[in-house]
Amino acid sequence: MCHACAIAKLNKSGMEACNRGEFAHAEQLLQVALDRALGMNAPLYQAKILNNLALVHQSSGQRDAAIYCLRKAVALANAHARTPERFVGRIQARIDSLTASA
Repeated sequence: MCHACAIAKLNKSGMEACNRGEFAHAEQLLQVALDRALGMNAPLYQAKILNNLALVHQSSGQRDAAIYCLRKAVALANAHARTPERFVGRIQARIDSLTASA
């Protein structure tokens, strides 16, 4: 299996675990995906995985960890995407919502 395919599969499995409420397992799968994306030097994969990791953190009540992941995702998207506005806009809205609920 290609590296990108393995990352995508881990990402999908992580989100499926999150949807089942298995937050620790979801975090573990997404962290492995993130580590592999880092090893591939694939910043846009990293941004997507960080966005999903933030969903896991948010779902499990870890607001600060979610905000941290979202901010990292925004930084990566701004630095490496050709047109980051749409992706960054959605993430920024989540950051704003999380920080407002503090």
